[in-house]
Amino acid sequence: PIEILVLVPLFEKIIYPYLESRNFRITHVRRMAVGMFFTSISFVVSGILESAIEAREEAGEEKISVFWQLPQITILACAEILVSVTGLEYSYSSSPESMKAFVLALYLLTTSIGDLLGGVLYSSVFATLNRAITLHLCAFIMLLNLFCFIGVARWYENSIVQKDENEG
Repeated sequence: PIEILVLVPLFEKIIYPYLESRNFRITHVRRMAVGMFFTSISFVVSGILESAIEAREEAGEEKISVFWQLPQITILACAEILVSVTGLEYSYSSSPESMKAFVLALYLLTTSIGDLLGGVLYSSVFATLNRAITLHLCAFIMLLNLFCFIGVARWYENSIVQKDENEG
């Protein structure tokens, strides 16, 4: 959470303006897709670290410093900004004035349902798997989610373009 508080202004004041000045179209949907990719990377890095921890435990070697977790925590914080913060911003900015609270509530409801399903998956299927394998499997599932998201996003953006062309 502290990294997110530090990084949000950095993204808003430096990273996004820099990318826009270089002619990168960084729409809300693209930010979210990049955030999902970063999440997958974070799971892979976590899985690699977990494998190293397990190997050291088996060999009876000294434990790895907790600071080795900083890279994946930082990657995950950036992903959180790109997905969750951007999702809330997009939900709010694209909803009609009379429905803003309702749309944000639906957004948060889908987040809580996803958290619930993740908890069920972790306590059932993943409970019997090695932690490193579980993290790599989560990375793969996130990539599948990303591809589904891209498909839905393309359909949505095309439907908006067609709607605008029909109105114009």
